[in-house]
Amino acid sequence: MNVEKFLQLPITKDFTVIAGHNGLNKAVQNVEILDFEFSPDIHHVRDTIFTPNSVVLSSLLFAKQKPEYLFNAVKNLIELGASALAYKPVIFKELPEEVLSYACSIISLYCALVEMSFLKKSF
Repeated sequence: MNVEKFLQLPITKDFTVIAGHNGLNKAVQNVEILDFEFSPDIHHVRDTIFTPNSVVLSSLLFAKQKPEYLFNAVKNLIELGASALAYKPVIFKELPEEVLSYACSIISLYCALVEMSFLKKSF
């Protein structure tokens, strides 16, 4: 499966690609959660926690107090071979300009940046 097909699944069909359209053909082998790994006091697991060809899901909570952490997190995910970063816009309604600029230039060659949106469903 690739990122484009992943984004066509019923659970992800309402996600929006905001950068990295060239990365839509990247393979997806795993889905992983980014929670604390890019907090400044965590170093020992960062380089091994994410596997190549992963879609990484996050609320970006780790950067709530320090938005500048986002840039390094995105850069590190690319270096680790992530296929996509999908974030839920609860902490950041809009990503910082530095991250968006990087996403539109460098990241677009290697990885898709996706905003997750979830529609309320009535049961």
